[in-house]
Amino acid sequence: MDVIKTNDAVYNSGVKLTNTITKKPNYIIHLIYAGSFLLAVSLVIAYLVWSKNQLAIRHKELEEKIRINEQKRLVQEREHKIKIKLCMNKAMELYSQDWAEACIQQNRKNKNGFENCRNRADAYVKYMKTSYTTTEESARLYNYQLAQCKSLYSFSNKPNLNCSLPTTLAHSVNAGLKKYEQTCREII
Repeated sequence: MDVIKTNDAVYNSGVKLTNTITKKPNYIIHLIYAGSFLLAVSLVIAYLVWSKNQLAIRHKELEEKIRINEQKRLVQEREHKIKIKLCMNKAMELYSQDWAEACIQQNRKNKNGFENCRNRADAYVKYMKTSYTTTEESARLYNYQLAQCKSLYSFSNKPNLNCSLPTTLAHSVNAGLKKYEQTCREII
């Protein structure tokens, strides 16, 4: 058997055989195209899934950063509030001390004023007793002068730290509190 090949046909002992033997079948090309298409689609799907996963990872990272920043902000805010509260508490403590000191000073001043007033009353009554009045009248005069002194200069032997201060002194102490509060606002 002699097989002769030409460009278009194959001859076997002079008989022409069909071209199907030499031509590549079309379905193989279609399979290659379909395989290439499926590979391309698979690659696109894989890329889309990978991109989606990367976006999800990036989104989680951003959410974590936002959460951490929010926690830091809340911690800083709490610390700031605590600092303000501590400073204001200290300011109120200093204010209370200033008020108590002012009460003590005012009590001392009133006590000294009362002592001076009583000494003047004693001297006046002694003068009146020796010169113009009887003992009974002198006692009434002394009691009257003493009552006047007590009404002008009220004090106690144990000073009240929450006393009622004269207006000018109270304004001075209140101004001190405002300075303390302003210092707290400036520091923090």
